[in-house]
Amino acid sequence: MSTSVSAASLRQGDHSCLIYESDEQHRTALAEFVRGGLERDERITYLAGTRSPQEVVDELMEDVVDVGAANARGQLRVWMADDVYLVDGRFDPDHMMDRLRDEMRLAEIDGYSGSRFAAEMTWALTGRPGTEMLVEYEHALNEFFASGRPVGMCGYDRRQFTSDMLHHITHAHPLQVEVQMPGSTFTLSAQPSGLLKLAGEVDLFNAELLASALSAAAPREGPLRIEASQLESWTWPAFVSCTGRVRPARTAGSCSSLRRRSCDDSPNWQSWTSTSSPWRADVLADGQTTTDGDPNAGFRHHALLHRSDHEFTSEVAGYLREGVVEGDHVLAVTSNAHGALLRQALGPVAAHVQFRDGTAWYTNPVRALHSYDRYVRDNGNGHRIRVVGEADWFGRSAAADREWTRYESLLNVAFADRPVSILCTYDAVNLPESVVKHAVCTHPDVITGAVWSASEAFEDPRIFCHTLDRDELPQPSGPTVRQPLGGAADLAGLRQAIEDHAAGAGLPGERIREIQLAVNEVAANVFRHANTDGEARIWRIDGEIVCEIADTGHGLDDPLAGHLPPSPMAPDGWGLWLSRQICDLVDVRSNESGTVVRLHVSTG
Repeated sequence: MSTSVSAASLRQGDHSCLIYESDEQHRTALAEFVRGGLERDERITYLAGTRSPQEVVDELMEDVVDVGAANARGQLRVWMADDVYLVDGRFDPDHMMDRLRDEMRLAEIDGYSGSRFAAEMTWALTGRPGTEMLVEYEHALNEFFASGRPVGMCGYDRRQFTSDMLHHITHAHPLQVEVQMPGSTFTLSAQPSGLLKLAGEVDLFNAELLASALSAAAPREGPLRIEASQLESWTWPAFVSCTGRVRPARTAGSCSSLRRRSCDDSPNWQSWTSTSSPWRADVLADGQTTTDGDPNAGFRHHALLHRSDHEFTSEVAGYLREGVVEGDHVLAVTSNAHGALLRQALGPVAAHVQFRDGTAWYTNPVRALHSYDRYVRDNGNGHRIRVVGEADWFGRSAAADREWTRYESLLNVAFADRPVSILCTYDAVNLPESVVKHAVCTHPDVITGAVWSASEAFEDPRIFCHTLDRDELPQPSGPTVRQPLGGAADLAGLRQAIEDHAAGAGLPGERIREIQLAVNEVAANVFRHANTDGEARIWRIDGEIVCEIADTGHGLDDPLAGHLPPSPMAPDGWGLWLSRQICDLVDVRSNESGTVVRLHVSTG
């Protein structure tokens, strides 16, 4: 299921659907979407349905300031959807993906901070060849949007698409845009007992007004008690969006004390209520919450060692449900199979959890760390972040296992003192014993058999990573090309050697240029920072090309070197970061005697 958001709140990486029931709803959402792109200096492309591009621009000019100027300078482009989606009378998902990538590159070249795409999707009802692949295409876009960082809003007219199709469409989009329309109102009245009675309608668009009203009504001492049985309709994200001002407190110390209640004479009404008391909200006099004295204010890192799908689902669903109740931003990065189990276990709460495909997320340790760092930066803004992560440990090489283990340890450094909680899951039955053993060394907290406890085996990340690097790297087997690195002039020969190996392995030209860039950056560090001569070695083994750069400089002293992007203003630190993004695996050994960097590139 999708999480409800407003069009104005969409950020880079978001893939959303807009299911609208009137032209006015569509117009309102499109105006918010365009306004957000102009504010963030992004290029905006809208693919229109039946109205001409000029009609769309004229309408937007009535709703959004500067639309005319943006259209004139090329920041806003409006095209007919049929002309883009149905080239030569058919829909080709791969061609469409390529078109989106090209538009993103052009926006970057033109100096825009990003790209956003909105489209009216009624072209899919034409029955043209390829339109039957619409749902699969929408699912594929999730990885595209997560990796490329565009913003997307796909518009579906409820009056034209079947309910069954819309069901599949909402499941294909992580986010669903909710449109503010006049008439969503609520009343808040104080009872003699001190209880506040909330009635009417609450949604994302009057949630801030509700937060202000609750803040004004908050007692100087004690909890704020709200009775909400007379609500005609509401959405849980409306309350989540208020959490900067009003935060639901835990009841009875556990989420298991919460149950769903429905009202027979108002079938659209639903709420969550405590079995022992009405909702309580801790509110300060100014309406702001505080984390003073909150043991969960900083980083928490847990390892779940589960022995069955039932144990996995029970613990993880409870953890996610608690996050929703407490107003956290909740993210689950799991296998598709476990994601389905969690959605079933969570029921309606699943709509307020963002699900991501673990296969696409966990391609590379550094990319995964960067994805989490980016998610926290994009979604923190006063909210705690709660994450479930299920990395795929099966079928990896010893070198890959070592770097993924390092990643788990470095999470404790990367997110230290940040309001983030991560629960990492491990299949204690089927995973290699070494992986499970390292899990208790890299996680301060461990859950086994539903028991949460501090890990006595947990090690300081710097000490642990030093222990990982204690063993020397294995020597290359098979033919090896050596390239001395005595000066910048030697880089050309190194790039040529890389091209020869990569081309011989059948890699395409674009990939070869990426690898050359990564190798060149690491090798150049020998001259820039180590102030010494070095040597490069290149060989092929087990479906990989390996390039090793070694020097005798003073070594690296930062365990996070190259694992997170440097500050945009930093003059140094980009080479190792870039190489970790391009290569499938980067091995580093560094001490006072020098540094060895091995770059692994898959040829499969």
